[in-house]
Amino acid sequence: MKKQIMEYWKEASSGLFWFHPWNKVLDVSSFPKVTWFKDGKTNIAYNAVDVHAISHRRNKVALVWESEPGQRIRYTYFDLARESKQFANVLKSLGTKRGDKVVLFMPNIPETIIAMLAVPRLGAILVPVNVRYGPFVLKKILKDTQAKVLITANGYYRKGQPICLRPTVESALSGVSEPSCVVMVKRLQEEEFEARDSFLWYHELISGQRPECFPEEMESNEPFAIIYTPNHEGRMVGVIYSHGGFMVGLSHSMELAYNLKETDVIWWNTEPGDILNLAYTVYGPLLKGITTVLYEGHLLYPRAERIWQIINKYGVTILGTYPSRLRALIPFGQKPIKSWDYSTLRTISLSGEKFDERLSEWLYENIFDRPGKIKNFWITAELGVFTLISSIKVETKKSIFSLSPFRCLIPIACPSIVDENGNVLSKGQEGVLAFETPIPSMFTGIWEGETLYLDYFKNGYFCTKDYAFLADEGIELLGHRSKRAINIGGLIVPAGLVESAIEKHSAVAAVVAQPMEDSVKGQVVELKVKLKPEVELDHEIRVELLRYAKSELGEAVIIGFIEFI
Repeated sequence: MKKQIMEYWKEASSGLFWFHPWNKVLDVSSFPKVTWFKDGKTNIAYNAVDVHAISHRRNKVALVWESEPGQRIRYTYFDLARESKQFANVLKSLGTKRGDKVVLFMPNIPETIIAMLAVPRLGAILVPVNVRYGPFVLKKILKDTQAKVLITANGYYRKGQPICLRPTVESALSGVSEPSCVVMVKRLQEEEFEARDSFLWYHELISGQRPECFPEEMESNEPFAIIYTPNHEGRMVGVIYSHGGFMVGLSHSMELAYNLKETDVIWWNTEPGDILNLAYTVYGPLLKGITTVLYEGHLLYPRAERIWQIINKYGVTILGTYPSRLRALIPFGQKPIKSWDYSTLRTISLSGEKFDERLSEWLYENIFDRPGKIKNFWITAELGVFTLISSIKVETKKSIFSLSPFRCLIPIACPSIVDENGNVLSKGQEGVLAFETPIPSMFTGIWEGETLYLDYFKNGYFCTKDYAFLADEGIELLGHRSKRAINIGGLIVPAGLVESAIEKHSAVAAVVAQPMEDSVKGQVVELKVKLKPEVELDHEIRVELLRYAKSELGEAVIIGFIEFI
C-alpha cells in the first residue's frame, strides 16, 4: 500500500513547477507529523499565475469580477501576475518577510485575490478571515497570529447597501499591538474619514510599483496559509497548509472533481476565510489555468434571477455554492430561472453543509434532469480538499429523491468509521468518520497548538468532526458534526468562540452555545444563558444580548433562540 501511495502522488505532482525537485514523496517516520515532497522547492502563488503568464495562457481571462451594482472587471493571467507582483513589492516595502503572518479581512473584490497571491509569493503566511465576522473574532486572530500586516477594505456592497468595515476594523485593533500597519482598499468611494497613521491606502501604495518580484523558493512543507476553524471541542484553531502538499492535493482534486476542460469557467460562490474559498474560488482554478468568477454581493439582489444572469453573462460551466444559498431560491419558483439561458452550465457542486432531499428535488425538476450533473462533495478544513462525493438518486416511477451514500473521490484515501479511541467499527455501527492514509493537502499543524494537532489522531487514524456509518454502497453521514461546531449556511462557527464573546457581557455569568435546526441556513445558534444574580430577567436583556452578539460576532453568527437558565 505504501508503494501505491508513493506512486499515486508522484504522478499527481508531475504537472506542477518545482524550482528544485523533491527527493521523497512522503515521510511518515514522525507520524502523525508527516512531510510531503521533502526538500522540494516551489511556490504555490508562482504556480497559480506566473506559470500561465509565461505560457499560451498569458492573455487568457483568469478572473472575472462583478460588483453588486453591476460593474465588471476582467483580469488575464498576465494582469494577475503583474498586479500580484506589484502588491508583493508593497508588502516588501512595509517590512513583510518570509514567515510573517498577513491577515486578510476582505470582501469579494479583485484586490482580495491579488493579495491572496502576493502574500505567499513573498513566503509570508496568508490568514484570511471571513468578512461577515465581527471585531471579537478579528481581534482574536490578530492576537493569535501576531500579524505583521492587516489587509482590509473600507467596505463593500450587500443587498443594495454599502457595508462599512472601518468600525469593525477600528474596534478589533483596539488594545492590539500588532499589526504594525493596515492596508485599506477604498471600495466605498463616498466614505471619508480621518484614518489612523497606520492606515495606508492600497491604491496609493501600489501606484508606480515595479511589476517584477521574484518569488521565494519555499521548501514544500513550509507554511503557505492558515484557516481558522472549530476543533472537536468547539475551540477556534488555525489549521496550517503547506506550499507543496496543498498545491499537489488541490490540483489533483480539481481534476478528479471536474474533469476540467480548457474552456471551463468556474464560479464557487464563497467568501474569503473558509477552505472552499481558498481552494475552489482562488487557488484551485488558477493552478489549473481556468477562469474563476468572483461576485461581490447577495445572490437575491436586486432580484432572484441574479445567479442565472451571472451564469449566462460569463458562460459559467461549473457552479459551486452552499446548499442554503440555493434553498433560498426555492420560494421564487421557476420564473427567475426561465428568464436566462444557462445552457453552458455542466455541473452544480454543493458542499459545506447538509444537502437535503427537498433541494435535490428542486434542482432535478428545475435545473438538471440528469442527477449526475449535481454533485455533493464532503470537505473539512483539516483535509483541505474534496475527499468524498455523492449524487442524487431518483426513483422515476415514484418520483422519490434521495442522496446516494458518499464514496471516495480520491481513490488512495481510506475512510473508516471509528469509535472515540480510534477502533474501527463494523458496517452499520455509528461512529466518527476517520482516515488512515494521509493526503498531501491536509493540515500540517495547528498554529501554536501542537497538542491540539495531536488530539485529531487516534490509533493511527485522523478523526474528523463528522459522525457516520458504513453502509453497503458507501458512507452515510449522519447529518451533524460535533455539537461544538455550528454550521450557519456554510460558515462553521466554533461554539467556544460564541461563548467567549457572550461571557464578556456584564450581565452574563455563564453561557452555553449549541446548534439548532433552521429551514434555510441549516443551523443557527441556540444560547443557554445564566445571568448574574443582580440582573433582572426581562425583554430588554434579551434584546440587549442579541444586539451585543451581532456587534461582537458579526451578522453572520445568527442567534436563533436564547434560553435563560
